[in-house]
Amino acid sequence: MKYTIFIFVLVLLNLTELFSLEFSYDNGNPAGNLWTSGKNGWEESVLFVPDGPCNVTKLKIYMYGPNPVKDTIHIVGFPTAGNLYPTEYIWSYNSLVDPVVIDYDGTEGWKEFDISNLGLRSDGIDKIVIQHNLKPNGPWFGYDSDNRKGPLSWYTDPITPNPNFYNIEGTLHYLAPGDFMVRLELTYLYPEGNTSKPSTQPSLVQIPFGVGGENTVADIDNDGWDDVILGGTIFLNGYLNNSNFVKSSQNLSASGTNWIDFDNDGNSNVYAFKNGTYDWDKRMVQNQDKVYTYTQASGPTEITNSKVFLLPYPNPADDFKLGTGEKNETIPNPYNTCTPFWLDYDCDGWPDLFIANKRIEISGKPEIYCPDEIWKNNGDGTFSNTRVSSNISSGEPYTNVNASQSGGYYDCYGAAAADYNNDMKPDIFVANYRLAPDNLYRNNGDGTFTDVGAETGVRGVPTIAPGYFGHGMGSSWGDFNNDGLIDLCVGNLAHTDSRGLYSNPSLIFRNKKVGDTYTFDEVHNEMGLKFHEGNAGACWADFDNDGYLDLWHGKYSGGQGTFYINQGPPDYKLKDITWEANCFIDNPWEGVRLDFDNDGDEDMVIKGILVRNDLVRKGNWVSFKLEGDIKEGVSTDALGSKVVVYAGGRAFYRELMGTGAGTHSNQNSNQLHFGIGNAEIIDSVVITYANMKQNVLHNVVPNVQYKVKYIEKESYEFFATPAQISPRNFTTQNPANLDLKWEKCGFVHKYQVQVSESANFATTVIDEIVNENTSLNVDLTSGKSYYWRVQAVDSNAGDWIYHGAWSSVWNFVVGSPSYNKLQLIEPANNATGIGSAIKFSWSKASFDNLNFSPDTYYRIAIMNLDNVIYEQEFIRDTTITLYNITEADTEYEWHIAPVVEGVQGEWTDFFKFTTLGLPAQLNLIEPVDGTVDFDVRGTLNWSTAENTDNYWVQISTSDKFENPEFDRKNASKPPLKIFPKLEEGTKYFWRVAGMNNAGEGPWTNFWSFTTAGDNSVAEENGVLWNVFPNPANESLKIEIANEDGNLNITNLFLTDLSGKTVLDLSAAPVIGTDVTLEIVTRYIPSGTYFLKVLFDEKSSIYQVKIQH
Repeated sequence: MKYTIFIFVLVLLNLTELFSLEFSYDNGNPAGNLWTSGKNGWEESVLFVPDGPCNVTKLKIYMYGPNPVKDTIHIVGFPTAGNLYPTEYIWSYNSLVDPVVIDYDGTEGWKEFDISNLGLRSDGIDKIVIQHNLKPNGPWFGYDSDNRKGPLSWYTDPITPNPNFYNIEGTLHYLAPGDFMVRLELTYLYPEGNTSKPSTQPSLVQIPFGVGGENTVADIDNDGWDDVILGGTIFLNGYLNNSNFVKSSQNLSASGTNWIDFDNDGNSNVYAFKNGTYDWDKRMVQNQDKVYTYTQASGPTEITNSKVFLLPYPNPADDFKLGTGEKNETIPNPYNTCTPFWLDYDCDGWPDLFIANKRIEISGKPEIYCPDEIWKNNGDGTFSNTRVSSNISSGEPYTNVNASQSGGYYDCYGAAAADYNNDMKPDIFVANYRLAPDNLYRNNGDGTFTDVGAETGVRGVPTIAPGYFGHGMGSSWGDFNNDGLIDLCVGNLAHTDSRGLYSNPSLIFRNKKVGDTYTFDEVHNEMGLKFHEGNAGACWADFDNDGYLDLWHGKYSGGQGTFYINQGPPDYKLKDITWEANCFIDNPWEGVRLDFDNDGDEDMVIKGILVRNDLVRKGNWVSFKLEGDIKEGVSTDALGSKVVVYAGGRAFYRELMGTGAGTHSNQNSNQLHFGIGNAEIIDSVVITYANMKQNVLHNVVPNVQYKVKYIEKESYEFFATPAQISPRNFTTQNPANLDLKWEKCGFVHKYQVQVSESANFATTVIDEIVNENTSLNVDLTSGKSYYWRVQAVDSNAGDWIYHGAWSSVWNFVVGSPSYNKLQLIEPANNATGIGSAIKFSWSKASFDNLNFSPDTYYRIAIMNLDNVIYEQEFIRDTTITLYNITEADTEYEWHIAPVVEGVQGEWTDFFKFTTLGLPAQLNLIEPVDGTVDFDVRGTLNWSTAENTDNYWVQISTSDKFENPEFDRKNASKPPLKIFPKLEEGTKYFWRVAGMNNAGEGPWTNFWSFTTAGDNSVAEENGVLWNVFPNPANESLKIEIANEDGNLNITNLFLTDLSGKTVLDLSAAPVIGTDVTLEIVTRYIPSGTYFLKVLFDEKSSIYQVKIQH
């Protein structure tokens, strides 16, 4: 890419330079445009990939077209998860800003458009596409003359069905011959030279578990600390004992799990799913789902399915109307399990089980869609299937299966419970795939449900195809605007071609109440939720404790999961902080929330990775783990409960209607976490249980994780873990005298603070108890790396009793970090024979006693006789190759300096090197000077010389050699056969120069020769060429035919003397038996070129000249 830099100066608190960059890929030389009548309505597109967060202010386009006309430019995202580019079919939800209507003046050239009022920006991982349609009167994008720099410029036929891809429109894409001449003017928010600084130290820190599987969070051993289960692998939380998570030796054979105490005995139970093989004849999965009870002493113990699930089981023979009469009495869920979760749908205190099932795919067979199931807890350790009696079955209409068509029920990828209408009865939302409407089952309170997806609006946004909505991939419930009405985010996959007309993108439904009616408004676009083809699961959580739920959104393919911060009223705009937080996790379908370290902020588990939240906080917090009482009709896990926190004049709402996170079998923590902003005291907390009884707590101290037993006052088992404030983790340039600061923990009056030079705190330089304060002033040594941590403590009879866990260990440096001296590697000291392309390499700056890599780049300086001949900074690698910066046979010195976190370190010592000498002058041998009747494909010969790698040979009709007809660099040793042939009856001059890595030696004296014959021949390999004018200036007309009229041309190129393609004319609508076309040559440099045509596995070449 190429940048042009303009400098603007703004006066803020001090003088700050902001660089406005012209971001482009083209070379500035237009070579033509793509317009032909056959491309009417086609799209032209160019993709921009900024290097970091930036604001875009101007758009520049080189345009062609004969008439003044209006045009509409669309600025859209690049949401592609596969190999299909974005098209006009998704402009309604892929546009980044409003369309730009421009007035083209009918004159070819650069046009500039100010778009600073549109607010166009990239948040760091965004890509920007400029797109419009071709029309007869223009304008048309120009493309440049030096081929493409990758697949960044393309044009699309949005009209023709693609016969090779299910006849889908909008999937026929072609790469442009060159880069489209479209440019952006932008300003990087974190500038570094002519680009952006990279995203450096993370504030969302990734800690891999080392295994994958469905993400589940539950306190399965009831010790007050959430555990993590990935697939069937159990990780017990040992954070209180400074061991983070400990992989259990007692695991489950499962793909995913969902946990609850379904028998109310105080021990955790789990539904562990593991799908088996499919029996096509029976339409039945040999499902291996199992139920376990878990105790801390014995781990998981299987409960035989037949003792848990009462007959009758779901019967595929009946569900799929097979007419066989065969009953299923062996497998409780004979289908493809996707999302099992627990809820108490009849509010009797005994958790029930909902299972959302997904489709079955078998090679050579139609897809089979399985019905969802619901099992009622009978209160005696058994469950009965109530799919039909609860009326869940009415939400999934059955479609017959035949030999060529898929069928069955719906294809579910996620489900969760919520109380959308505030009647304290858990409703069920199901996200369905394959464009089916999503279901919202309203709980009628009598053991039945009614699907109200259509009347509430959450089944999806209507498309041009009636009954077609979204490819539901997941969902998440949460009250993002604190109005007491729970809202919904639905993750949808949506394709970028014509299928986008009848599929929904990811959606956000804002709940609203009018009278007694609850409906939802779809607001994803106004809130700023970005479209991506592979959008999947979602998770609401207040990551910064400002009191507003933020959002994480996953992607099943083609990108990173996205962290959004909710910016609050009035419009609750979502700001993408993924780049700034440096949390890049590729293709994460799903994620769940928890506070694994009890420090008061929401962490996540995403794709087998623990994401520790170190974001800067914007407020205080409180969390509640509720307990119910089965004697009062409330389950021990308090399913069906709601909590409202009143603090600082605001109200905050959470609920625990079920254990499903909304995507696959994922499960969030049952702890209800609240960020409360700047509120210092919580006025009251109102807990409403499933039995409608309330527990009101007053003057609750914030920054505590509370345990609340049924209708009892809040209590706590542990002090909260102090959250550090400063010095920040992974920072340098801290002063030697500094304050260690942390957040206040509720009920804590003493803290223990430790500072060490080692990460394991084997020894400490500071170990102090701080009374009634949340900071400690310390004096440290400049240039050293330190680790620090803090914990809440209490005293008992003079002995220190530790009730809280240590905080995370944060690493910081006082001043600049020390590093090992850089070592220069290549060119070695006193190296000789160095060519004009010089590779420089050196050792990487390595830092002592750091658990992070400081932001580092390098500067290089090259000198000759104490004069700097070349200097460059912002080198991010430890290798750089420089071209043509030195003279031949000359001694130079070079050295390197690191720049660490913006502070330059010491230069290395110098290394010397001497460049290679140029080849000596050569002598021509034959054809001798003045030769006549020389063969148009004759052979040239000349002398060789030492220190010469190859040769540069030129043949020209002018002894000035301005535009040689034959110009061959890198020719091997003589003799050289002339190809392609020269013109007959023409006088030529020729010369040769030796070449090596230092460059080109002196030219020989030129000699002349005259070719034999007449120069009017225009036939080559059976092809008749008529090319005129030749030489050409403004344009060149080309006519190609053969005598029998059967010329099956496949490709047509214009190449230079080296064979490099200058123009690929194959895309023009001229391929067939005869060719007639005209190409614009005014922007092609003067010189000799060749037209090359490929036909019938043969080729023909014709020489042309361009002369300006």
